Amino acid sequence: MARRRRYSVVTALLAFAIISAAIVIAYPSLVGGGGRGGASRGTAYTYVGDLEIKLINGTVIKLSKFRGRKVILDFWATWCKPCLRQLEVFRVFTREHPDIVVISISVELSVEKVRKFIEHYEYTWLFAIDEGYRLSKYFGVRFIPTLVVIGEDCRVKRILIGLHELEDLERIVYGT
Repeated sequence: MARRRRYSVVTALLAFAIISAAIVIAYPSLVGGGGRGGASRGTAYTYVGDLEIKLINGTVIKLSKFRGRKVILDFWATWCKPCLRQLEVFRVFTREHPDIVVISISVELSVEKVRKFIEHYEYTWLFAIDEGYRLSKYFGVRFIPTLVVIGEDCRVKRILIGLHELEDLERIVYGT
């Protein structure tokens, strides 16, 4: 019995080590960077000023419109619980940091569903729909929430996966 339990523990530890190694090896491709040669599309330091985003109200904007300001692109969906928490963090963040542009990009395709959701919760920053997953593909988004932090020079500074609380966002954006 003890031998079988020891075997199970060793097997579990070995499986954990293999999975951890696979994640470390695959991580750069999960966030859109290859880490080889220069920056490719959507990776750190890539210029994205020419990228167009269609807002939920139908207006098309280029990111270069925000040159001189930091921008956070927030990839989300109404069915994603961590995304909903991230939206509540952005509710506070956008009030406290009006110098930062936040664009929440829904990966859902129903404009009407997303519009009703935004109106119901009275969100006030910019929202867009990722039609055809064009932006998700560009930035290599595979998980949500994903945040893309863009500097004043319209270059990608960081791509972050997962929920980030207010203090994390402030530290990430302001480098404190």
